[in-house]
Amino acid sequence: MSDLQDIEVRINGVALSSSTGVINEYVTLTEGVNTIVIDATDEAGNTVIVRRIVTLDSYPPTLYVYTPLNLLLTADSMLEVDGLSEAGTPILIEQVNAATGDPISSEMVTARADGTFRHTLALIEGDQHIVFTAEDPAGNVRSVTRTVTLDTTPPGLTINSPEEGEHVSASVVTLVGQVTDDNPDTVVVKVNGIRVDHAQIISVPVPLVEGINTIVVTATDAVDNTAVRMVNITRDTIPPMLVVETPDFVLTNEPTLVVRGYVNDDAFEVRVAGAKVNVDEDLRFSVEMNLATADNPIEVEAVDMAGNIVTHTIDFIFDDTKPEITLVDPPGAETSDLVIMLNGTATDDVAIINFVTVRGDVYPVIDGKFNVLLVVDTAGNGWNNFTISATDDAGNTGVYKVNVQYVEEKIKIDDEVEEDNLWWYYGLLLIIAALVIILTVYVFAKRGEEE
Repeated sequence: MSDLQDIEVRINGVALSSSTGVINEYVTLTEGVNTIVIDATDEAGNTVIVRRIVTLDSYPPTLYVYTPLNLLLTADSMLEVDGLSEAGTPILIEQVNAATGDPISSEMVTARADGTFRHTLALIEGDQHIVFTAEDPAGNVRSVTRTVTLDTTPPGLTINSPEEGEHVSASVVTLVGQVTDDNPDTVVVKVNGIRVDHAQIISVPVPLVEGINTIVVTATDAVDNTAVRMVNITRDTIPPMLVVETPDFVLTNEPTLVVRGYVNDDAFEVRVAGAKVNVDEDLRFSVEMNLATADNPIEVEAVDMAGNIVTHTIDFIFDDTKPEITLVDPPGAETSDLVIMLNGTATDDVAIINFVTVRGDVYPVIDGKFNVLLVVDTAGNGWNNFTISATDDAGNTGVYKVNVQYVEEKIKIDDEVEEDNLWWYYGLLLIIAALVIILTVYVFAKRGEEE
């Protein structure tokens, strides 16, 4: 047996000295595969050779992340990641909340024989970092980080005007609204399918057709999250129906006037003299007006929800003054005439008096004057009470009373006048009175035909 000191040891041909039989030497390696040959030879020439294959790998492993791209913005909560590394390399995939730094998930995958790897992650809403770490057998590490944002929230979209169910008469309405989003510049806003510019404030004219118009507003962010708002607005250019049953012109001596009528169901409000009045379930209205204080004419308005107005006016004259009757030459308290003539005037501040009435008989008034021929009643005590009345168009009646007593005239008859001739005298007077009455009636009838 040889002494240890007599054994020659070489490493890759380089002799070493070892008296203890223990080899502890550094070998300089080159990058890649290195073959270390150790041989030992004793004095007898016996040789033992040991070979060791050592690979020097000082480079991190290959690591490519194909998906996702950095700063990916997505609305899909499930994210498939894939990439390339060295075959068999373990790859740690860590998911971290970007806002808080808290870990979300951690998974280990192994690169396939072709070096590819694939994995599916469940994203959380908001920003997160995805860290890929590959470590080779030599302990070399390579990391790749991707930041991904999950956005499943549509943009905020508000329509301020017009209001739902609003009625207008205009041909164009201005739609006003507001858009909010974390990235408002990426939001696309469309009104009825037409893209409109905005700086988070929407203000766009929208043409309307007669009837119901549905305005659809959409706001879509960069990952197609879409908010939809709709508003229905009615264009109505047709005024409501208004029927006023009170005459268009009223001449009255009553201090109040009832204004009544009805509307159709398009009417939203009814106003009389500017004041809103109640409309019952049958769409009828009735209101009493004080003519002493009311504006003339009285305006009746019906307004629909679109603001269309229809107006009806009522003109009125409030007249509570009685006609004035005056006799030009009133008779005395006594008369011996069988027929008397009453001549006078009948006037009114507002209306024209067309006739007067005496004892139920009607006599014409021409240019404010009248002539009434009356037969005196001689019976009894001879008192005749005549009432002359005149009524204006407002219903006011003026009265003038005449009281006359018939007193028989004493006639002295000459001896030459026969008693029979006296009856002829009375008869002639009666004939004259009858002719006057007939003439008066004729004039009145003629005037009525002309009117």
